[in-house]
Amino acid sequence: MKRKLTMILIIILVIICLPTAVLAAEGDTGTDGIYEWEELADGTVMITDYLGPGGALIIPSAVKDSTSGIVYNITELGTYSFLMKSLTSVDIPMGVTRIGFLTFGHNSLTDITISSSVTNIEGAAFNNNQITSVDGVASDGIIYSRNADGTEDVSTIASYGGSSDIIDFVPSSVTTVGDYSFTSNGITSVSLPSSVISIGKDAFYANNISNLTISSGIRSIGESAFLMNNITNLTIPNNVTSIGISAFNENAITTLNGAPSNGIIFARNSDGSDNTTRIVSYGGTSTDIDFIPNIVTTIGEASFYDSGITDLTIPTSVTHIEDYAFDINAIVNLIIPSNVEFIGENAFSSNSLMNLTLSDGLKSIGDYAFEANLLTGVTIPNTVTSIGEGAFDFNDISFTTFILPAGTGEWLSTDSNIYNGGDSVSVIEGYAHNTVSLIDTPNPRTGDKHSNLIWFFCFAILLLGCTAFTIRQKVKQR
Repeated sequence: MKRKLTMILIIILVIICLPTAVLAAEGDTGTDGIYEWEELADGTVMITDYLGPGGALIIPSAVKDSTSGIVYNITELGTYSFLMKSLTSVDIPMGVTRIGFLTFGHNSLTDITISSSVTNIEGAAFNNNQITSVDGVASDGIIYSRNADGTEDVSTIASYGGSSDIIDFVPSSVTTVGDYSFTSNGITSVSLPSSVISIGKDAFYANNISNLTISSGIRSIGESAFLMNNITNLTIPNNVTSIGISAFNENAITTLNGAPSNGIIFARNSDGSDNTTRIVSYGGTSTDIDFIPNIVTTIGEASFYDSGITDLTIPTSVTHIEDYAFDINAIVNLIIPSNVEFIGENAFSSNSLMNLTLSDGLKSIGDYAFEANLLTGVTIPNTVTSIGEGAFDFNDISFTTFILPAGTGEWLSTDSNIYNGGDSVSVIEGYAHNTVSLIDTPNPRTGDKHSNLIWFFCFAILLLGCTAFTIRQKVKQR
């Protein structure tokens, strides 16, 4: 009997462990003292870090683990793997197919050789270098994307690693300026050819551009494309029909299309005209925002993100304030007018709010909408039907100052603030207003104390029951 039971247990353990054993190699890490890597599903490796001295580097096609002695072929150079390693030149071998995000960023590279096996060069792979030669040919530092056969796709820029801070040499073959391609390169001026149709996400993020004229061919400007520059004069032609969120945040815009501007950037209609009902970005310098037009209905996602705002007046026309719209600012006093129905995720998190008025008409408060402020109390209007997870977390609000409409439900668990919906507020997600202790916190309506100890006792009883059953079976066998 015991032998049969032992065999059954062994079989079960083998079945459970078999998939793990088969897949154990994938994700394993190793090193030879110069390179660190992670094993991929096909048995090759991705380099994750370079521990060498810098200078001129010839990357090997394979590495040998210093512990196991196993030799692995290199197929990928991972994100950040050669970032800031004091490299002056690099030779990428055959077999490598992918160069990751910012892989060789922030070095002193002048000469690079990229093998024809590379078919994927991710954004910013060579940004912030001094490149003058690519594959033995003189270069201005532009690195193009790659086709499936490893040849250059001269229509798309993947990265810029040159030394010039004036970008006026992009060839007319280019139609796409890729995501992150010119990020953090100290660029002061940009002039793109009319062949360019699209500017990608974060394409010129964190530079020193002061004057910018968007070329006439451009149709799309990506998310955060010119975030964190010094743009004062901006021209956006009517050809542009799409402007991404935060595209021009953290600038110093005073002139837009030849006219004085407060820095507000509107969405675009299909004909290229301003959609003045929706704000997508704010690139001005004022910290007192009292000039949002009274025709705006939607303050778009991250449109005023991290803009140093101290005072805010929301016009009565606004109905929707989207995710992260005013996240990371310094707003102290805020009145949400009655036409606002929706406040998105993190819309006002990480501010300095001490006084908050939520007006009747508001229906939904998103996750973490007012997280990390200085609020000591809040009154929820009768019209609110949903309060998201952590909406008022990391404030100084207590259950007695978190005032809900009369006739709503009761707290089911004050530990995670799970709320039983009633006549008005139907959903209050976890940690709605504070991370408080379940055991010490009374129900705000009944005064009763709830406790996770109930669950502990249930578990203890179950455990004791299982133990008693096991002992009884052993006694029977004897």
